[in-house]
Amino acid sequence: MGASLSALVLVASGCAGAQEEEPTPSFASSTADAEPSPELTEPPYETELNLTPDEKKAADEAYDVLVEFLDAYNRVAADSGSDPDRALQFTDGELYEKHSAGYAEMAENGEKQVGDIVHRSHHLDRVEISEEATGSIQFESCVDYSQIDVVDASGKSVAAPELEPIVVFYEFQNSGSAWKLDSVEFTDESCG
Repeated sequence: MGASLSALVLVASGCAGAQEEEPTPSFASSTADAEPSPELTEPPYETELNLTPDEKKAADEAYDVLVEFLDAYNRVAADSGSDPDRALQFTDGELYEKHSAGYAEMAENGEKQVGDIVHRSHHLDRVEISEEATGSIQFESCVDYSQIDVVDASGKSVAAPELEPIVVFYEFQNSGSAWKLDSVEFTDESCG
């Protein structure tokens, strides 16, 4: 892939809450039982964690941010990095800086993404929240890049050979105001 967009594509790289109520098992987001929504193209998350109602609420909020970020990421990349705040609003810290620089370079080089990055699954691995609702949440996702290409201003492909779906970890932080995507960790582990 080209240096700018490929780097961006591949970058799209507390205390436990009080146990006042009996934990209830949670195996998927509340969207799993809902009627299919045309806006929701991401699969609902799964988990084996026994979540308290507060943990479930926090996980659902972080998942909603993940879905919105992934949709915005695909739209900004398809628009050659224009109006990057559509995606950057869901990020924080170093990830914000990396994506901001990547979008600027993409716009400068006239590169754009054709097609969407697809997520085959999301798994909630960890929820750590405090009584103040601050904390961290981690999702493990199966990410498929086979449906995208990256082209330069002339329409020539600058993408690397097709990648196998891989495991990616999305880390969210909440410092008291909202859940933000704080880091993305790519692995060499393939997934199906």
